[in-house]
Amino acid sequence: MDICRNWLERNGYQWDEDCVYKDEGISRTLFVDRPAIQLILENAKEKKIDMVIFQSISRLAHDLKDSLEIG
Repeated sequence: MDICRNWLERNGYQWDEDCVYKDEGISRTLFVDRPAIQLILENAKEKKIDMVIFQSISRLAHDLKDSLEIG
């Protein structure tokens, strides 16, 4: 989270701990089974989110390929 917070602050954004979505303790879980990701998608559909920041794309899409093959 420090990497994301530092990026936001360097680029003129304000860090808000209440806007952090975490899938703590979930490793190698399919994309569709991650509660925080599902909440991000739901809030994005409702236009409650302006942007999403990840430490790296692998934090988002680690198992995305496998998830898409299931659906």
